[in-house]
Amino acid sequence: MRSEPDMTLTMAQPLDTIAADFDRLQSAVGPGADLLRPLRQRAMERFAALGFPTSTHEDWRFTNLRPLIEGRFTHDEASPTAGDLSSTTPHAASIVTAEDVARLRPRGLEGPLVVFVDGHHRPDLSRIDGPGAEDPSSLTVTDLAQSLRDDPAGLLDHLDEMLDEQDAFSALNAAFLARGAVIIVPRGFDQPHPIHLLNIAGPASAGRVTHPRNLVFARAGSRLDIVEHYVALDAPASADAEADSRPHWTNAVTEIAVGPDARVAHYFLENEGPRAFNVSTLAVRQERGSRFESHSALLGGALVRNNVRIELAGEGCDLLINGLFVGRDRQQLDNHMRVVHASPNCASRQFYKGILDGRSRGVFTGRIVVRPGAQKTDAKQTSRNLVLSDDARVDVQPQLEIHADDVKCTHGATTGRLDTQALFYLRSRGIDPQAARAMLIFAFANESLERMALAPVREALEAELIRRLPRPEILRGLAQSGEPQP
Repeated sequence: MRSEPDMTLTMAQPLDTIAADFDRLQSAVGPGADLLRPLRQRAMERFAALGFPTSTHEDWRFTNLRPLIEGRFTHDEASPTAGDLSSTTPHAASIVTAEDVARLRPRGLEGPLVVFVDGHHRPDLSRIDGPGAEDPSSLTVTDLAQSLRDDPAGLLDHLDEMLDEQDAFSALNAAFLARGAVIIVPRGFDQPHPIHLLNIAGPASAGRVTHPRNLVFARAGSRLDIVEHYVALDAPASADAEADSRPHWTNAVTEIAVGPDARVAHYFLENEGPRAFNVSTLAVRQERGSRFESHSALLGGALVRNNVRIELAGEGCDLLINGLFVGRDRQQLDNHMRVVHASPNCASRQFYKGILDGRSRGVFTGRIVVRPGAQKTDAKQTSRNLVLSDDARVDVQPQLEIHADDVKCTHGATTGRLDTQALFYLRSRGIDPQAARAMLIFAFANESLERMALAPVREALEAELIRRLPRPEILRGLAQSGEPQP
């Protein structure tokens, strides 16, 4: 078994760097600066009390945070204009063009587009359709800073409502609150196209950390698809190709309030450079009769942590969590789910698949909590993992915490290699070894992709997965023909 580095760290220097950046942010002047100081101060005090988690924390025992903690990143939110909500100072990221955005966006994806480059909102590259905030019956998509200027009290009342008080990364995000998106879907509104939040790590991202904060309010009976997308501009093919540059770190938080009988699907796509760090938290509260879907695909990054925290707060809720993570080289891809059934007659389904090659490491921790009174809960959790090399590793922790007696809760986990009989069958039909192996890997992953109803996202992920596998020309032909996979 591979030994892991000691995670007992002396954190004085990283915390000192964070504190210095925080002091610069708090000293910023300008319209709106005074508004955020109390909230940021409380969040910073909470982060200082918690500190970065180590392997002694149960939820982080398989995650090596040493490279991130010792990275000494500069907090971009601590720039001189970050505290001024009226500032429109251009950023060095202006080198990113509309042609870059079109190339990075999944083909065929239409609808509102909000672009952030190195954490900075780029209205010149964004496209927000509709009449806007002046029409209360329409969809509203705004930059967080603008929302804080327009309705500070209403927005601040909702911040941190759904977050875990013991989550250090969420606290750090709130301490440097400055940028992100706010989406308001009015009662009964059916948004025909997904909202695409495109976060691009551009040429100015090296050595920096950004803290995107997204707030989504789906009112009663509304319908909405959201694509939260993290990608690097011209990312190198491997970490070795980027050896002379510094990594960047994204610490993102998205809060979604799903109103009664609303329907929301959230797609989280992470495909940043091979030295990037990405820690994300999705916090959701579902009200009576609502349906929520969480789809995630982790493909890039050196260290990626995907936290999903969902509470089924109202009776009759329905939840689907569907995830795929594909690791290679020395990537670490960590998925941590926590689903709380707080009301009766709710159903949740979790399906996660991992594919690990090289010396990569994957983690899946899924916890289902059934609170007292949540009778007739129906919860299922499944984790299936494919290990392609002797040095790859996956750790799976399915967990149930049940405080009601009339429930149906199951969990299952499998980890294995490619089916030798299936490989033999394909070889016997004249398919070469590399192509046979690629076909089986693609078929394994495709089950997760088929659950994604949003065709442009599904097809973009299929194309990316095919690009990484040997003999892509054969796989493209099979995908385009629609023939069943083995």
